[in-house]
Amino acid sequence: GSTQLIDCLPFHPFSPLLLLFPFCFHRMTLFRNLKLMTAIDNKGGIGKDCSVPWNLPTDLSWLEMSTRLTLDPTKRNAVIFGRRTYFSIPQSDRPYGGRLNIVLSSSWSDEDQSTNTVIFVRNWMEIERVLEEFSSDLENVWILGGSEVYRHALENDLVEEVRITEIEEQFDCDAFFPKLDWRGRFDIETTRRMRENGIGYSMTIMRRR
Repeated sequence: GSTQLIDCLPFHPFSPLLLLFPFCFHRMTLFRNLKLMTAIDNKGGIGKDCSVPWNLPTDLSWLEMSTRLTLDPTKRNAVIFGRRTYFSIPQSDRPYGGRLNIVLSSSWSDEDQSTNTVIFVRNWMEIERVLEEFSSDLENVWILGGSEVYRHALENDLVEEVRITEIEEQFDCDAFFPKLDWRGRFDIETTRRMRENGIGYSMTIMRRR
């Protein structure tokens, strides 16, 4: 924390440091105030065969709205995926438009080519550097999976807000949300119960205490 603050302050001893604090604070806090969004079945499943095994259009619309919306129309949001999660998205839908896509990939292939809208990184330190580089352009940063990406963000207390869809049925998933004791660190802000395509579920927003 303190090292980053020093790095982003000018060296001149008479610089108006207070004017720079908001910018520096934003750079430092983006990485430590991530937003996490997920949908799970009643066993904590998040996917099967590299796809989502349920069809809930309202939940998809919530994901799209949440990750796109900014209060400042000149800014955009970032979305962070693990490599398998990113490439499980239909090719016609990736990268997510209007957002900076960051893909965490420990192994690289010819597909992993960074562009203006998608950036491939090897580790969380590189994610932090990317967020610093684009900090003036970004308002929110969303974690969208998979399991190990969720785990790292929650274990390291990097998440300030969780938006979770909890489905009342089981879908024989083979990928699961990490089993961590994280809920006690968050307060429920809103919950909305839904029923769609014969499936009952809830959509909840939680904020870090």
